[in-house]
Amino acid sequence: MELTFSTASTSLYEIGVFEIGCWKTSHPGDVVLQALDHPVVAFDSEANPVGLFEVTIDYFGSVMWIDSLWVRPENRLEGVGSSILNYLIKTCQCGKIKLYAANNPSKFYQKNGFFNSVGNYYERIIHV
Repeated sequence: MELTFSTASTSLYEIGVFEIGCWKTSHPGDVVLQALDHPVVAFDSEANPVGLFEVTIDYFGSVMWIDSLWVRPENRLEGVGSSILNYLIKTCQCGKIKLYAANNPSKFYQKNGFFNSVGNYYERIIHV
């Protein structure tokens, strides 16, 4: 699935994860991947918001942590989550991507090249 991305103008804590349709964002495509204070919204080809993510890059720049990855329920199983992960993998300048999967969707992350490191933690080595 082809997606475009834009940085939201408010944080997840200010708006709540279930209010994605109400987010005020800049135009799709206006995003620079870095340690962000605001979520990045993913849009489909018709500019509808379909998901989001938040990342943090560690102090040394060696690990990107996916803090949040969420797909609207009506857009799940359409490749949105995999497209978001592929975007992060392509743009990552770190050697590793890590995340904590609270809901334990292990098959999803394993399908996208992540391995279970310990408990509900997953990671993927990136060759930069």
